[in-house]
Amino acid sequence: MTSPVPSAEVQLVSLWTSGLTYMSESEAPLMVLPAVMENDDPATTIEQATGASVGPLTEVPVSAFFEKVLRQQRIVAEEVPAASRLDKWNELVLNLKSHFTAVNVYRSGSVQVGIFIVCRTAKGEQVVIATRAVET
Repeated sequence: MTSPVPSAEVQLVSLWTSGLTYMSESEAPLMVLPAVMENDDPATTIEQATGASVGPLTEVPVSAFFEKVLRQQRIVAEEVPAASRLDKWNELVLNLKSHFTAVNVYRSGSVQVGIFIVCRTAKGEQVVIATRAVET
């Protein structure tokens, strides 16, 4: 069995995501999880990182996912500036793009939706950012 991603990667991504939540009908924190290296199957990567079965995955274009998040944060910034995390989300997007060679977003479920951002370094190290959404 291959080793999980070095804790330095997890700590770095945890710093970037600290205080962020994914907004849907509820707000859910972002959890940063180490993933087994050299695994090309996203479902296996996510299941190993989360310790749970995720069911069928649908890949979401990364740009579309983050555009939606940033659009929501711009609305929050206009309505309640003190509650906005727009700058932090922008920083996360830039850091993921510059630090990882691949970033993919997957969804699983229909009402209780698991959202998984799988990030891979040039060395094959992987980190999973997991959150959830409620969509009715």
